[in-house]
Amino acid sequence: MGLTSLSRYSIEYTDSPSAKAEHEWVWEYSREDWQAKTKTNTFIIGDLKNFYLKAESIAWEGEVEVFRKQWDKKYLRGHF
Repeated sequence: MGLTSLSRYSIEYTDSPSAKAEHEWVWEYSREDWQAKTKTNTFIIGDLKNFYLKAESIAWEGEVEVFRKQWDKKYLRGHF
């Protein structure tokens, strides 16, 4: 089993609503002659009224892609 992850955060010094977060996770599993892998990318940004989420999740069994889903959502600030 293996894991690779990357997280990045940024913000403009004079513009706090400009905060951004980006995450990438890759999990790999194997046993004897079986392998599986998942990869998830998430990107979050906001403005004064909303948060915006873009994400993608992909899974493979061996070299064959068996799952893929994408999200592109908008959430009002203060409504969590």
